[in-house]
Amino acid sequence: MTPEEFIAALHAPRLPEGAAGLDAGALVAAFGLGLLIAFGFFALVRPAFRARRGAPRPGELLAGLAALPEAARPLAAARLFSGLGAPVPETVARGLYRPGAKLDTGEVEAALARAWAGADGAARRAAHV
Repeated sequence: MTPEEFIAALHAPRLPEGAAGLDAGALVAAFGLGLLIAFGFFALVRPAFRARRGAPRPGELLAGLAALPEAARPLAAARLFSGLGAPVPETVARGLYRPGAKLDTGEVEAALARAWAGADGAARRAAHV
């Protein structure tokens, strides 16, 4: 049997004439469906690979306070304590209303350690200077 005889003996396609081959519309639809599936997969997997910001350490927060200008430190410290859900120490509160008052770093450090110990994980992660 020659190849020509073999091909002649094959049955004709059983699909309609228009469905036997891929045309441009079918290719565009397949491409769109592939994009839709890829987008859905990406939306499901993306949260697993998102970088999580760890909670800053109290030393980093104190260093951030020290890097600020003297006039801005009391306000930043008050925001930090209120973000941790702790009362604002008296030295910080005095500095808010007296522009020339200096922060007692020892007292702020001790108060920050107490506030840090009492804060929950979400407040710790949100703390910033």
